[in-house]
Amino acid sequence: KDPQENNPDTGPVYPPPPEYVETPGFPDCSLDLEDAWLDYEDNDPSWGNNYHFVTNADTSLVGFRVSTLDENRLLLFVSYRQSRYAYLQRMAVYNMVTGTYKPVADHALGYQDIPDWNAEERIVFTGTDLQIYSVNPDGSALSRLTTSSRNTYPLWAPDGSRIFFHQFNPSTGTRLNLICDKDGRVEDTVQTQWIRFSDWVRNDLLLLGGAYSYRDMNKGKDFEYGQTDDAAYSMTMSVLGELVFVSMAKGKIGDLMAFNIGTEELRKVKPACKSNLFRGIGYAPGKNKLIVMLCRFVKTGPEQLKTEYDLYLMDVDGGSPQLIKTFH
Repeated sequence: KDPQENNPDTGPVYPPPPEYVETPGFPDCSLDLEDAWLDYEDNDPSWGNNYHFVTNADTSLVGFRVSTLDENRLLLFVSYRQSRYAYLQRMAVYNMVTGTYKPVADHALGYQDIPDWNAEERIVFTGTDLQIYSVNPDGSALSRLTTSSRNTYPLWAPDGSRIFFHQFNPSTGTRLNLICDKDGRVEDTVQTQWIRFSDWVRNDLLLLGGAYSYRDMNKGKDFEYGQTDDAAYSMTMSVLGELVFVSMAKGKIGDLMAFNIGTEELRKVKPACKSNLFRGIGYAPGKNKLIVMLCRFVKTGPEQLKTEYDLYLMDVDGGSPQLIKTFH
């Protein structure tokens, strides 16, 4: 149940943010999870040769975006567990320096789209009605930008002038990737395939993660790399011309990789392991650091596991990992 229902005179009241918890060193693996079986039951665990998953995190981190105005501030997509299968999906702003954590009012999120914000920290997100909205970090000045069809995956251009989003028309079965101005007026069609896990890192460079490709906006060309059955689960750009992404082959999340656009060289930044699965990445240019989100499995009993989520700050080559915050 939404804690704000029938209580319009107060601000949003969510479960308190989890405390900072020291975790095992990244990227060490502490559990063999090859045969563990995931389910979200509280008291009725399913079977597995090694371990039973008995609960998901009460506060799950779905994804994040680094603020271009202040790289110490992260826009989080947080899922609050209300009951066995019921969750509240909300936005929150987290400051890595002060440790403060503040929900963005009570605006509910739809789908699994990571909200995005521009240099003025104006946020775009997908609502539960699959329409695109913009809002301020304090929850004020909510504006709906789309009115028809199903619209998902909104992204700000770095200069804050345009928004990329995906649109599906169920009556015709057509899919479009569109660019509109900040008021929702469509300016261009980018591509006609389904795009997920994207990022718009420069005004002239749009990363199309779900297609394992990128688009040069100046040349109007799309480039693909990797195998056709692969995809990038999450993408960003660190050093100029190098894409950093979480690989996903045949639906399985894999390693943290880097791809140089100019030389077409592919290198592994960090190996994946079953108790530290890469879920998302961002880049803090002033620090010249990557911010990495991992899903970690914690042993809570002789044969019981619980999921937790960690945010790490690390060098672009994968060195010097530093735990920022744990969600559990």
